[in-house]
Amino acid sequence: MEGEAAYIVQLPVNTTVDIAQVRPDPRWKTFAEAYQTSGRYAPSLPNWTPVRQTSAETVNALVADCGLDLKAELAKLDTKLAAILAEQGIAAS
Repeated sequence: MEGEAAYIVQLPVNTTVDIAQVRPDPRWKTFAEAYQTSGRYAPSLPNWTPVRQTSAETVNALVADCGLDLKAELAKLDTKLAAILAEQGIAAS
């Protein structure tokens, strides 16, 4: 954590380390607080491929066609991902 490289993009695993003391850039503290209050691990999936593929297709479509309804497309993606999770025995949260 104390290296000079500015591209370190991980929080310390030692919970007693105050990232604001190690990295004085205020964005680190913001990131640490957001992770502490809202962060959670991704579910363990037997097969990530359909999740990645389905997500990529939606994101690519949205980038390629600015006329698409963002909210509607993301709602469709949510439904598709919930189905994929259910197929793999994972409850969508």
